[in-house]
Amino acid sequence: MLPFLNMSHDPENEYFSDGVSEELLNLLAQAGGLVVASRTSSFYFKNKDVDIPQVAERLNVRHVLEGSVRRAGNQVRVTAQLIDSRSDSHLWSQTFDRELDDIFAVQDEIAQHIVDELRNHIDGIAIGEPKSFSQTQNVEAYQLYLRGLSLLRLRGIDNIRNSAELFARAIDLDPTYARAHAQLAVAYSLVPFYSDEPREYWLRKGEETALRAIDLDPQLAIPHATLAAVHQNMPGIPREVPDAEFRKAIELDPNYVTARQWYAEFLMTTGKVRELLSQLQQAHQKDPLAPVVNSALAWGYLYNGDFERAERFALTALELGMGGTWAEDTLGLVYIQTRQYQKALHIFSKDHPDFALNRMVVRAIIDPTLVPEALEAIENVDYFRISYWPVELIMMMGETDLALDAAVEQARQGQGDLRVIWRPMWITHAEDARFKQIIKLKGLPEYWDATGWADFCRREGDDFSCSAAYYSEP
Repeated sequence: MLPFLNMSHDPENEYFSDGVSEELLNLLAQAGGLVVASRTSSFYFKNKDVDIPQVAERLNVRHVLEGSVRRAGNQVRVTAQLIDSRSDSHLWSQTFDRELDDIFAVQDEIAQHIVDELRNHIDGIAIGEPKSFSQTQNVEAYQLYLRGLSLLRLRGIDNIRNSAELFARAIDLDPTYARAHAQLAVAYSLVPFYSDEPREYWLRKGEETALRAIDLDPQLAIPHATLAAVHQNMPGIPREVPDAEFRKAIELDPNYVTARQWYAEFLMTTGKVRELLSQLQQAHQKDPLAPVVNSALAWGYLYNGDFERAERFALTALELGMGGTWAEDTLGLVYIQTRQYQKALHIFSKDHPDFALNRMVVRAIIDPTLVPEALEAIENVDYFRISYWPVELIMMMGETDLALDAAVEQARQGQGDLRVIWRPMWITHAEDARFKQIIKLKGLPEYWDATGWADFCRREGDDFSCSAAYYSEP
């Protein structure tokens, strides 16, 4: 489905046409038997001059829905047309002239028309009914919700705060609006990650609001995923709690790509590398043009030792406009692991505060006489690194004992990044007693007993063992 064009005279109504498009996309995605490309991939083509067959090929679909929304005062005109990409012909088109108060009925009606037409043209596939979401009947609250959603997706602390204000205003108009509560919980939970605000305060607000959304609509997937992400970042909560919430979100909405991506990122800390790859492959199938999904999938392949695919999807993420350092970090590890050091230096040539130290480490790998200088620089790091954790840089230079000792000490202090130890460079040392010590200090055996063991570790009576070789065993 392509985003509907905003045909209104006021460009400020863009949020409304985008919102109507997304509502239709979600309605169709809930109809059993249909594979519907997710929002990020569909909206990738917004304002791009591409033909329908090309869109269908990129999204791996046969049928494409496009249309427009024109709003004037309390009047809304929605035009929709369903196209068969193989023949580039229209299967159905219709224009709906309604009052704004009828926008929910129009969305349901269009979705039903699409399903009916597809049933008439596709044999052998049972297509279910489009399922409506919990919705407000207050059109003003709905518009505030759509405006908030458009800002929340832009991220950045100002947009997040403004979106929270809009969701709160929507809730003031309709206190039972579950989806507004759900998105307000997302906004609250993001505040401490985009500002210096106290983490515990905002995570608690996110938790409280997500629980309210679940109370209003237990079948809504978003607040379950948000609650899982909040609990993942709250000290003292057993890992099996966010694990269960992530799985509940995916059970409620298998098409919810963000829940699968977040769950996979959570699993990166647990050693369940096969499951995290499976979640990311399913996310990519539904949202193949999302930069963050391609970047996460690259990490999934890296954790499973498939460097060729890791490189391919990281490069795709960058081509699609992935920001930050996530994709470059994957490529850096791939090139270091495969000893393509000049490529690693090229990746880290970008002007980013973390990359200067990364370049120093790569040069020390090439010339071991530079290791002492690099170690001193790592020891003096006094800022929060987005790129590799310092102990990972130490391991890259072959200083295995120093890296493992430092990781153990960090684990004792309740610090460290558990994602690091499951990556190929570290997993080769899984039989080292210090590797096992890190796992014990982090309480992973209790989580594994409750949810299933990692791909590299197994229970042995009252004890356990870890080995890279376990990955290849049934």
